Amino acid sequence: EVLMNQQDTVVAFSNDDLFVGSLVRLTAPRPEDSAQLANFAGDSSYLTAIDTDLAVPKTPSDFDRPPSLGNMVEFRVRTRDDDALLGFAALFNIEWHNRTGVLAMAIVNPANRRRGYGSQTLALLLRYAFEEMNLDRVGLEVISTNEAAVRLYRRAGFVQEGLIRRSILRRGKHADKIMMGMLREEWTPALITDAVTANTSYTIR
Repeated sequence: EVLMNQQDTVVAFSNDDLFVGSLVRLTAPRPEDSAQLANFAGDSSYLTAIDTDLAVPKTPSDFDRPPSLGNMVEFRVRTRDDDALLGFAALFNIEWHNRTGVLAMAIVNPANRRRGYGSQTLALLLRYAFEEMNLDRVGLEVISTNEAAVRLYRRAGFVQEGLIRRSILRRGKHADKIMMGMLREEWTPALITDAVTANTSYTIR
């Protein structure tokens, strides 16, 4: 989903802090996060929506890793108001000499989706990639059946660059893998505003 104002501008930032939006903020992983993420990673519908690998339940230790490595930066996504864990966001496969990276993110609890959290997480992550990391290109892969994610990425300005047909098979049904990318000059910084209200915004699903 993408939170828009009446002028069709993506609304995400309420200040100049790279990690803080009007609804969410990006933080370092905390020890207690692993158990919560593992709980949702035991749901096969969640696993098959975000990954093409075999759906295998995860344990908390699977999420115990440093927040940043030489070619990866990983955040936890939390609500700004009450610090509740929403999901994760990451830039990985970073090639510093080429100034490229790959994006991944998820709002893990279905109850927290369609509330603007995903769009703000994406906006913050893109700003971090282009302004802080000085990347020139951000790519991603998304499964064609994950229609909400496809719409979100297109709304944000990602361009479809390729399609691997029938590369995923789930319960006897094929799906395509969509490759998308965004260049630095194609990125439109989100409007910095505190005025996000029910009267001036609507949600694209």
